[in-house]
Amino acid sequence: MDPKEKVKEEDGDRKEPLLTQPEQLTEEKRGDPGHMTQILVVIGISFGCYIHGTSVVWPIVLPKLISQSNASLANSSTAAEYIGFHIDPATDVSWIVSIFVLGNFLGSVVSAPLSNTVGRKLTCMLGIGVTFALSYLLVVTAVEVSMLYLARVLMGVALGVSTTVSIIYIQDISTPDIRGSLGAIPAVTGALGVFSFQILNAFLSWRHLNVICACLSVPYCIFLVLAPESPVFLVSRGRIGAARSALKRLRGRDWNSAGELEDIKERLETVGKSKSKTRLSFNAFLSKQVFYPVFLSFMLILLMNLSGISIIMSYTVQIFQTANSSIDEFLATIYLGIALLASNVLTVLLAHKLPRRLMLILSALGVSTTLGIMGLSYQLREWAEQEDSETSYGNFGWLPLLTLMVYIFMFNLGFGSMVFITASELLPPHIRELGMSLSISLNCPVSFLVNYSFPFLMESIKGQGCFWLYSIVSFAGFLFIVFLVPETRGKTDQQIQQQFQKKLVVNTDAEMQDKENK
Repeated sequence: MDPKEKVKEEDGDRKEPLLTQPEQLTEEKRGDPGHMTQILVVIGISFGCYIHGTSVVWPIVLPKLISQSNASLANSSTAAEYIGFHIDPATDVSWIVSIFVLGNFLGSVVSAPLSNTVGRKLTCMLGIGVTFALSYLLVVTAVEVSMLYLARVLMGVALGVSTTVSIIYIQDISTPDIRGSLGAIPAVTGALGVFSFQILNAFLSWRHLNVICACLSVPYCIFLVLAPESPVFLVSRGRIGAARSALKRLRGRDWNSAGELEDIKERLETVGKSKSKTRLSFNAFLSKQVFYPVFLSFMLILLMNLSGISIIMSYTVQIFQTANSSIDEFLATIYLGIALLASNVLTVLLAHKLPRRLMLILSALGVSTTLGIMGLSYQLREWAEQEDSETSYGNFGWLPLLTLMVYIFMFNLGFGSMVFITASELLPPHIRELGMSLSISLNCPVSFLVNYSFPFLMESIKGQGCFWLYSIVSFAGFLFIVFLVPETRGKTDQQIQQQFQKKLVVNTDAEMQDKENK
């Protein structure tokens, strides 16, 4: 039976014929898309990002663990108050911080095939909720340092699933007119996770803090049981009736779900994806129409990783201790958390008003500028140390904190909030899951090297050289976005892919013209 006839049969109340061209049915003709329901569902999905936000700054509990492990070895009479194994402040800490990225790589690799096989809901439940709960329970029950290593790997796996599947899930269930604003919500909830973990760490023991984090998975999994599945996944599996029900829940009863179902089927059928097909050949990446958007998606995530955000969040205390800051390093960490949260809230308000491309351009330029100023802070300190006591360069002890707060704001304006949603929108629908998973997983080794190499760069080229290096890379990213990344806000998948097709036609015509001239 023809797929379109099956849709007609299952939609018994709908008498008019299904359209074969998605563009013929506008959102105005389809009715009110039910924004409130979409927002509530996205907030629930993004709670997984709140949990993964706690894992990003989890290393801030290591000083407590280190002091208690050393004290337990030194004073056996009070061992009950401490952990019973030793943590090396150099070797163990560096690996515990960096091995998180390797887990992220694994999570990114498995997330796409898993979500295509069992669905977005179950993937989030197992890959995010259950995995995070296990990781934090491992910390609480650790009897040797290897359990902390394993816990960090599991946190990384859950982060990889979260950053890959949550964005795809959100894009599947949201309409183009509010997708930009909804795409910024995960960044806000992630910032809330970071900020709340920083605050609680100041008042709670490391054990109680990790128990609370493990318990966060309970309401998240309950929500996923009640949430609708992705209509795109359901259509790809041939479950048209379930897809229609999911759209009715997401858009409201007045929404023309049959029209959107036809859009989804058209997108899947155009690329030869049958209802039973759940795996994609890697040969799909070899075509020009696919390779270019995959390249852009990969580069956007690469530029985000090379912006230095991971070292800012992981080595905050060390940076303020060495950057001539007059602000207490632990208090400065809280200020950065406030800046992170405030900037993400502001980004949500701006996301539906500003083009994504403009936000990415401003973000890259702002990150480059602030990293350059951070390098200047280190240089000013070195000059002051080299000169005699009568030479003064002024009191710039406030500069590192102010600069990093502005850096956090500029990062979240584009890199922190728009990279994943833009990278996902750039990809053709039939390789979106695999493309996002591949882009993120290939960038994980880069993130690992950034985290692991930072202490060595600080020793070899000093603070100014390190931050100026990342400033130059971010400026190169600014140029890349200006000249190569197209706008995606408010555009359908077909319109975005048409931009690439036109660009390829123009480039092909230019190459043919050059050959003729020669």
